[in-house]
Amino acid sequence: MAVFEEALKYFPDIPDGITYCPVKGVHYFQESFHRNAEPSVYPAGLCIMFSGAKILSMDDISFQYTGGEYVVCSMTMPLNCEICANDEEPVKGIFIGFTISEIRDLVEEMGLIDSFQKMDLKVVPQPFGPSVMSDSFRGSILRFLECLRNEQDARILGETLKREVLYRALTGEQSELLYKIALNSGPLALVS
Repeated sequence: MAVFEEALKYFPDIPDGITYCPVKGVHYFQESFHRNAEPSVYPAGLCIMFSGAKILSMDDISFQYTGGEYVVCSMTMPLNCEICANDEEPVKGIFIGFTISEIRDLVEEMGLIDSFQKMDLKVVPQPFGPSVMSDSFRGSILRFLECLRNEQDARILGETLKREVLYRALTGEQSELLYKIALNSGPLALVS
């Protein structure tokens, strides 16, 4: 499985499960054992993998993602999640939650509101989807992880660096999904 080695250098020594960060809506996750698929509730956000693998499924959508990949969840949703981990390669990653207003603010600053007029709002994208990290996304994650190591840095710089990561997601493979959520209109927004 793929591993995002640089990110693991900043990953804290934590027990299995979820460990919250000083930045609102952000937590680390780690699992050292394989777990068969079971129902989970994923909030709106980016689920970013550094090592190990997860298999997510909902209805007829299913995919695996590993280190160096992330999943965009457009809204809180029930998913089946299988943890593919062992002692030698645990699942390690970080979850960065977002609100519609955070995404909308970025989209407005990016000057993309006009491009929405060209989108077919009746076409509903999958409510979640995988992406491979670009080099710029990787760089923003590394800066964010380094910041989180120091509580004062996290309090002062954390929200700004979180915003940079969200911006990079808006320029990534799942950008259309995030754009449509930012509009807060159309069929997908009615669900969220």
